Amino acid sequence: MRNDIMIPKKTWDLAKEFFQAYPKETKFIRKITYPYDRNDPSVLFFLTKGLVTEIQLQASKSTITILESSFIKTQNGDIFALKPGECLGQGAFGKVKIAQNNADEVVAIKIEGVPKDAGRKKRKEKTQKVEQKILTQLGRFKGEAIRTFGQPKSFSNKPTLFCAKRYLAQTLIQGKELFKDIEWAIGSNSIALIPKPLRIKTALEASKAIKKLHDNNIIHGDIKPENFMINVENNRISVEVIDFGLSSILKPGQTSVIRVGGTPEYIAPEVVTFKKNTLGEFVLTASGGPIIESSDGNQSFASDIYSLGMVIGKDLEVNCDLVTDMLDDDPANRPDINTVIKTLKFELLDSEMCLLLQQKPNLSSSAFYDKLRQFIDEHLDLLTQNNNAERLAIKHASDLPSFRFKDVIACKVARQKLPTAWSTRKIITPLQIGCSQVAANVIGSPPLCPKVRVGCN
Repeated sequence: MRNDIMIPKKTWDLAKEFFQAYPKETKFIRKITYPYDRNDPSVLFFLTKGLVTEIQLQASKSTITILESSFIKTQNGDIFALKPGECLGQGAFGKVKIAQNNADEVVAIKIEGVPKDAGRKKRKEKTQKVEQKILTQLGRFKGEAIRTFGQPKSFSNKPTLFCAKRYLAQTLIQGKELFKDIEWAIGSNSIALIPKPLRIKTALEASKAIKKLHDNNIIHGDIKPENFMINVENNRISVEVIDFGLSSILKPGQTSVIRVGGTPEYIAPEVVTFKKNTLGEFVLTASGGPIIESSDGNQSFASDIYSLGMVIGKDLEVNCDLVTDMLDDDPANRPDINTVIKTLKFELLDSEMCLLLQQKPNLSSSAFYDKLRQFIDEHLDLLTQNNNAERLAIKHASDLPSFRFKDVIACKVARQKLPTAWSTRKIITPLQIGCSQVAANVIGSPPLCPKVRVGCN
């Protein structure tokens, strides 16, 4: 899908001229919808410029398309052309569309209604203010526009009346929603066929995206696959988190906020608890929504960790002790995001080592040990702090006389790469039998992740 919008210069010039003629307007429409409002500034402008005539308006009883795109002017004066038709996303909040400014910068614009009801309007405006602040903190905010209606309107046949529309321009995050198109994203249409290291790597990158938020005192509040954008190039995976409509910013010294919101399948129990049957399925109301048993609304970093654990365990099918800890009912027992990232690095190390060992029967001895040495070189910092990876490396390297794990440890201490010339002496006995604690003592620090278990299946 092309993200850029091909807008002729003359159309851009018309948009600039319109906003100069009507400086209080925030939208320049591309088509006139029947029944026509002759007092609409866009219609008056089209008539003035001869782009449509009174005769056409009188004769036609259907939509008249004039321009290639509609245009939005933000409060800071920037003008964006909206890409017609396509939506990047759509939900209860509204929709997200691609837009582009005159400098060819492509952005995403979130479009949502502002409720007419005073109470709902106040709550919505508070939420929108937080969202804008978060985007600004992350360097993604590109501008905002509020388009006020003369009369309240409803959209998509919903009963809610809206008094305005809000347009929030932000950096366009490349990629697609996690697992919306898994074949495009990771190369398979079945999670079971995706190599475990690739799934762990995706989980690791998603966790790093959440760490950016937590480091800025931001609780996301609605972590789920749809709110991660994944981009894959060759074997490189990048993941970014999006949609801060339910997010909160913690004040100094604050550890949680009272706020009810999220997606039932991913929400932490201290935020909302839903009624379930004996099979663990949600008990639904007559309208199809899950029945709420309790709603304490206690959102924190720990509630984000729970939701992230659901994504990693349920959607990515990375099953390990870490996920069990992340899904603990007691928020105090869940690991923080730094521990999640550290542990996933060890899980990735183990899974990559397992894949390497599976290749051994198909490789010559020298080819296998070349790969093994390269693996150790690339993962030196982690490898010498991980019990299980050390044992695997030692066990499968002990039959090569030229390989000495002691050299790996010496390089770790010296912060150097592996030596190109290997000793001809056999690996030392304590390491040969897998005594990783000896290695840890030499390094001067204990293993960092004792709970990680190796599983090569």
